Amino acid sequence: MTHILRRWFGTNGFLYEKIDDGVFKKSDDLPSPGSYFTTSPTSPGSPILPFAELGTSSKEIIYARGASEKEHYVIHKLPEDAYFDDLSLSPWRKRVHGYLGVTALMVVPLMLWAQAIQFNVIWNGTFAYRVDTKLRLGLIWASFMVQLVKNVTKSWQAVLLCFSLGKSRKPRLLLQGTSLPRVDVVITVCKESLDVVQDTVLAALNIDYPADRFRVLISDDGASQALELWAVSLQRKYENLYYTARAPNVRTGFKAGNLNHAMDFLRALPGGRAEFMAGLDTDMIPEKHWLRSLMAHMVLDTNLGLVCPTQLFYNSPENDPLHQGQTTSWRSQDTIRDMIGSAWNTGSGWLARRQALDDIGGFSTEILIEDLYSSIRMMAEGWKTAYVAEALQYGLMPNTYDAHLKQFLRWNIGGCQTFVKMGYFIKPSICKSLTFTQRLNGFLTGIAAWVTPFFVTTDIIVTCLLLATGLPFIYYHNVEEVKLLLTLSCACSLLDWALMIHIGLTAGYQASVRDACIAYMHPYYVVNILRNFVLPASLGGIVPNFTATGSVSVPVNERNHYKRTPLIRRLSHFLFRSGGMFLVIAIAAIVLSVTVRGLGFIRGWQLENSVVAGQDVWVIFLTTLGWPPLGWLLIILDLCMPILYMISPPTVPDRDDMMGRRDENQVRYPRPEFRHTKWSWNQLRLPALYHLIPLYLMAMMAMSRFL
Repeated sequence: MTHILRRWFGTNGFLYEKIDDGVFKKSDDLPSPGSYFTTSPTSPGSPILPFAELGTSSKEIIYARGASEKEHYVIHKLPEDAYFDDLSLSPWRKRVHGYLGVTALMVVPLMLWAQAIQFNVIWNGTFAYRVDTKLRLGLIWASFMVQLVKNVTKSWQAVLLCFSLGKSRKPRLLLQGTSLPRVDVVITVCKESLDVVQDTVLAALNIDYPADRFRVLISDDGASQALELWAVSLQRKYENLYYTARAPNVRTGFKAGNLNHAMDFLRALPGGRAEFMAGLDTDMIPEKHWLRSLMAHMVLDTNLGLVCPTQLFYNSPENDPLHQGQTTSWRSQDTIRDMIGSAWNTGSGWLARRQALDDIGGFSTEILIEDLYSSIRMMAEGWKTAYVAEALQYGLMPNTYDAHLKQFLRWNIGGCQTFVKMGYFIKPSICKSLTFTQRLNGFLTGIAAWVTPFFVTTDIIVTCLLLATGLPFIYYHNVEEVKLLLTLSCACSLLDWALMIHIGLTAGYQASVRDACIAYMHPYYVVNILRNFVLPASLGGIVPNFTATGSVSVPVNERNHYKRTPLIRRLSHFLFRSGGMFLVIAIAAIVLSVTVRGLGFIRGWQLENSVVAGQDVWVIFLTTLGWPPLGWLLIILDLCMPILYMISPPTVPDRDDMMGRRDENQVRYPRPEFRHTKWSWNQLRLPALYHLIPLYLMAMMAMSRFL
């Protein structure tokens, strides 16, 4: 077990220390802050972090002693104002973020109350309108079941969030000194551009870590001769650089197989494998203090098997129209997972303990998201995992719609595989040491991967049919029930909006809104799940496979202003090759139905075969087209996102234009202005209409008394 000695400066200028729960005492022999720093300010284009100042500004110094008497480390716990990056938060925002569960839980009793009222009406058949066919009754039940699954899932998610109450995210730590643990840094490559690989390798070789304490291994599944020749030439300067490539006949298991091969290669090197192993994706450029920041958490807790940082992107388009940056996930959801002890390996920049990797038998070649699965397996074996919200690496997101689809579909299939492989997170023989919160988190994630796509897609279809048949979106017995359901629906939607604002305190409000506009992906998920797990090959079934994002071919160029594919060809490719036709048909069906119904209400008469009779036109309108939160409008907004993207794609500069100047070691980093997503209000985008929904909700809530 690690024994921790904490030392800090008191207001009287003396140094104080505390060992575990021992007494305080004055100390005169502690090395001064910053005395172990070996990094000086770097040249333009390198990380904008005043490392020397970080050391001298630290108010708390931590001594960590490892398993042996010879192992002792000095760690600086950085104060909140030590430096600011794109993930920095003010203290009050950090505290408030830990209470997301309260905001999420407030809506649960209200939505379950409304659901119970609806069930009573359907079960007893006491409708205030005619339901004279089995088709219409079937539509009502389908709509009810979709809403039920959505509400039950949301309730359990709120319960899960409550386990983070009062907790805070990991502090920013920095390991000092030169006698540090040995690390093997593995960079997995598979047919990515040579210049992209070179920037990552050079940055990894020049991190602020003793050169004799880490090795960099390029594990190349593309077997690029140009990359191998470049690596060999670079070895003259960097003796800790190695290159390996698997033979074509054993190139199985995708990225997981590549990582396992790297582990075998490292085992055969002089000295064998290091105590720790780190992984970088080909395009992820690490900051100089990357390893020192992560290793500080490792030496503090010998039960910590893995720690992973945030992934940030320097080629993110303005307003991130496809929500590729996963801003809310990195800034909010992953932080919450860490608070409840269920942090995931998110794929790049991770640092793992060798013993933890050995305990799970390396990386599974049967799962497309071997990184996430490996962290869950570690937790099942009793290891802890951690996530640190720090800007320690910058990479490239997919720059085309097709590449974006491939990446998200792979994640979805990997989530489905993990759910099954872990025994649905309920089998004790597989889950082993997983805690209740870890199992609940895994179960809800599996449901999101397997079930949610089908119900969201069903919701889109049912909404079209309800509008076409004129059936209301709610089921009621009389006008008094309409008033109550209207109040409950408005209150639930406003509380959902409040949760969006709460998440926006850490992720940004516009990013939170973008996160709500991803329903367009669910029809793709449904088709992908059916093809990978249900359909035979004769009907389009396929075997799940992995394609490196950076190696995806580009049939249509969207974001390069000078190479952009013409509009007609972009739309044709989107409709007939990228599955956009379903989205267009769904939008057209909803718009047509809304138009027909709307004209009928404006003229004060109803369609000839309407199922509604003898009621006030206002009530009829309110329970169909006007029912809050205007679900049909939200569906249109969601489904329009990729269409608008194809019509008016964002412009992203060439990669070289986003990179800074090279230093004396030929290392370059992304320029500061490209290290975060730019959000603006000067673009007319449909998600902006989300901001008007709360006004409509408040108006409807106020008018409910006049029904």
